[in-house]
Amino acid sequence: IGANLQGILNPADTTAGPVSTRAVRLQERPELRVSGIRLVDTGAIASDGLIAYGLEGGASWRNLYAAGEWYKVDVNRQAIAPAVSPFDPSFSGWYLQGAWTITGERHVWTNANGGFVGIRPAKPFSRSKGTWGAWEIGARYSVLDLNDHAGSFGSAAPAGGIRGGEQKITAVGLNWYPNSVVRFLLDYQWADIKRLNAAGANVGEDVNVVSFRS
Repeated sequence: IGANLQGILNPADTTAGPVSTRAVRLQERPELRVSGIRLVDTGAIASDGLIAYGLEGGASWRNLYAAGEWYKVDVNRQAIAPAVSPFDPSFSGWYLQGAWTITGERHVWTNANGGFVGIRPAKPFSRSKGTWGAWEIGARYSVLDLNDHAGSFGSAAPAGGIRGGEQKITAVGLNWYPNSVVRFLLDYQWADIKRLNAAGANVGEDVNVVSFRS
């Protein structure tokens, strides 16, 4: 079980000259990152700081592993006209993930790094011995919500509302560990993005990614 707390106490001033322009921006790519495109993005928010905090937990039992985390980001918007920003925006996200090792190995917890380590095959791949290393099936579901007072479809954003979008990702994977230093990962990811532009039109999309890595 874990908890975390972090913050930006003094955002950078991005404008030359005597006028101070401080802002924060939250944006993210899908978890399988095959390009630099950010599909959810709050844009620059005039701010003099933010606080992010979260809770997390994980466990392993025999050849099963599961973990999850919830987090929230509270932005302290800079004081400007109340008609423009009547509130401080807040954003959140969470994920659940799990894995089942088909060949029986376990994700072991270590105090040295404060986390679960990867799989070490009980029987490394060997053609002469007829062994195939370790095989594992994994799955993950995550939600990132960068909307705040976003309003409804077909209408302009309310005063101070932020339409950063909501990103939901479902992922499944097959992992092969032929030995303790090499692994191969085959993953499929479906990202469902719901997002409105300033005028209220839908600019969300579905993104499907297949990746093979080693």
